[in-house]
Amino acid sequence: MLQLYGKPCDVQSNRLDGVTVVTVKWLDLSATFTCLGSLSSEIKIRVFGNKGYKDLIFKNTFSAFKRTLEKFITSVKLKSEITTKNELVSAVSILQRGLL
Repeated sequence: MLQLYGKPCDVQSNRLDGVTVVTVKWLDLSATFTCLGSLSSEIKIRVFGNKGYKDLIFKNTFSAFKRTLEKFITSVKLKSEITTKNELVSAVSILQRGLL
């Protein structure tokens, strides 16, 4: 990860006609999440850098979910943490603030 969980951040949320946009700003980085509500759309992450941007598109969401679930089950069996409680609390906090 980008080592952002647990760092101070500002979260802004805006809604219009069923579309929600959440912007999270850290000291030197920002992320924008857009939920289109009932509109059909692919899941993608757009990463920006010095040379422009690159779209990372999730074409097979079932396989991504399955791999994540398999990793979770393995971590339970091995009694190891994939995500620390602090990381999880920080991620959920951002999501909750986006819902307000």
